[in-house]
Amino acid sequence: MLEQSLRQQRAFQQMGMMEQEAWRPQRGLPERSVNILRAWLFEHFLHPYVLL
Repeated sequence: MLEQSLRQQRAFQQMGMMEQEAWRPQRGLPERSVNILRAWLFEHFLHPYVLL
């Protein structure tokens, strides 16, 4: 009985570990944000500082 309980616990732990490995956070910024920032960079390439 105890052995079966330990097997179940191990199985649940392994399932939990597999779920964590499957989910990966997104790296970097969303593509839309990158496009906006890239467009700004090209527009302000020669004058990157704000003029007051």
